[in-house]
Amino acid sequence: MKCALVRWWMEEYIDGALQGRRLQWVEKHLQECSACAQELAWHRLLSDTLKPEVLSVPPQDMWQDFQRRLAERRQPTHTFRPAWWQWGTAAAAAVCAVVLGIVWWNEQPSVSEAVAPAKRSDAQNIAPSEPQAGAKATESVQAPAPAAPTLTMRSPVVRSAGKVQSTPTKRLGYAPVQIAARPLAQTDREVSLPAPQPVASLAYAEVRNEQGELVAKVVLQTTYDENGQPTAVQIECDTPTAVEVENNEQPLDSSYHSDDTRGSAGGPAPTAGSRPGLSD
Repeated sequence: MKCALVRWWMEEYIDGALQGRRLQWVEKHLQECSACAQELAWHRLLSDTLKPEVLSVPPQDMWQDFQRRLAERRQPTHTFRPAWWQWGTAAAAAVCAVVLGIVWWNEQPSVSEAVAPAKRSDAQNIAPSEPQAGAKATESVQAPAPAAPTLTMRSPVVRSAGKVQSTPTKRLGYAPVQIAARPLAQTDREVSLPAPQPVASLAYAEVRNEQGELVAKVVLQTTYDENGQPTAVQIECDTPTAVEVENNEQPLDSSYHSDDTRGSAGGPAPTAGSRPGLSD
């Protein structure tokens, strides 16, 4: 145990940081224990070996020798000199660019030439106004004249939805030309409207007695025809009464469409044996 403590404090003892009773106790133990004394000698040798030395200023001869060797290894400087062919390539590229620009500029049309086709196209795109509804459509038919002889043809009036034959002259044996006339615009168009569908209405009523107890539930379904007149009435009750279907051409009483048939204001409430909306 004593040797372990001495080895623990040995670094502080070598550095001179150990003081007091610990220092006295370590010195006394080193005198008595040869193993700890040998350990102390080894630590001191290691510390002296690893201790850094003070750097000294290098001599002047070393700097002179270094400068001499550096001058011997210095490489000569080379300046960049472009070859003649590089200048020639750049000049040729510039000349080509100028020539292409001149050619492109000459091929562009002038302002007057560019505006003239636009005006002609606008004049050709103007469409004639369509004839009014009910007016007669007339068209003039002109046949192209041949190169050698001169052929004069009358322009007949074209009627709606018909064909006109142009009368040829007797000097030449041309066949009659048939021209199909353009039909007039149809102004009267028949629009088919969807046929009216029958409509059905549904009403619900409850029958209660004088005590307010629910006696029966009645469902009333009425079907109307195309003219809005009732055609069939169907009444369904939750009582064992059979379903009744009545055909009636007259409008039904407004009491069928009420949601509650317990009687109007001031009137008596229907009894269990009576049916709302039906009179004997």
